[in-house]
Amino acid sequence: MGTPLPPNVPGVNCTSCFNPGKPFAGFTTPKFITCTWTDFQPGAAFDPDLEALLRSPHLLEQRPNPCFYGFLDGVFDWAFEWFLGSTNAFVHPVGPGGFGFEKQGEPPCSLILPNGLNDFANSFAFGGFFNIQLTF
Repeated sequence: MGTPLPPNVPGVNCTSCFNPGKPFAGFTTPKFITCTWTDFQPGAAFDPDLEALLRSPHLLEQRPNPCFYGFLDGVFDWAFEWFLGSTNAFVHPVGPGGFGFEKQGEPPCSLILPNGLNDFANSFAFGGFFNIQLTF
């Protein structure tokens, strides 16, 4: 671990959260956000060799939709979105291997989301929180 963070690069304006009257009004939409999945529990499909990868912070890059951020680390697909009226996030394996983190419908512009998946049997990991850190 230890990939240097890119400089604070402005992204395309995410009108859901950064326009006047929104929670982050007055700030520029960042091109990158940092996310961390904390406090998860190993599931039935858990691979201990991947635990450090799951627990480390990930840098998600803004995608063509300015309120959507994502990152593929070769093993997991990490995604986060401030959608109209809600906040959504997920961490899924790129191939087969069960479920991980998925949460939809949290309040708009949320920065901490509880995992909506709490099923040991069909998961590589379950529970915990998806934490977003903005750097302006």
